[in-house]
Amino acid sequence: MLVAEVRRKPASVSPNVPRQIAPQLPVFSSAELVDAVNRIATSAGIPFDEVSYHLEAAASAPYLRYRVTFSTAAKYPLIRRFIDQMAMNLPHTTLDEISCSRDDIPAAALNCDLSFSAFFQKDGHG
Repeated sequence: MLVAEVRRKPASVSPNVPRQIAPQLPVFSSAELVDAVNRIATSAGIPFDEVSYHLEAAASAPYLRYRVTFSTAAKYPLIRRFIDQMAMNLPHTTLDEISCSRDDIPAAALNCDLSFSAFFQKDGHG
């Protein structure tokens, strides 16, 4: 019986391919973020209720974190579309928390509380 030994070359990084260590964050603009979130919500058919925006003060963090929280009552596919569009159109945001409930089992709409974080360059805000 003949057994062949296969040796693989270790993966190497090409010196011509730049490495991106951290994502490039946008310059902070609360007005642009508010407009973008409103535009995405309108496009997805999500009505807002009790929206709050809060810039967190974290002196040791290398970025700015702007929290967006709100409540909505909508059907599941619309909420899912909104979350997908946020990720696609605002890649510097993350969905931190989502909590949904339904008052009545046959009801189509969910009552959801959502919380997002948007990250921005620390040295780029005024």
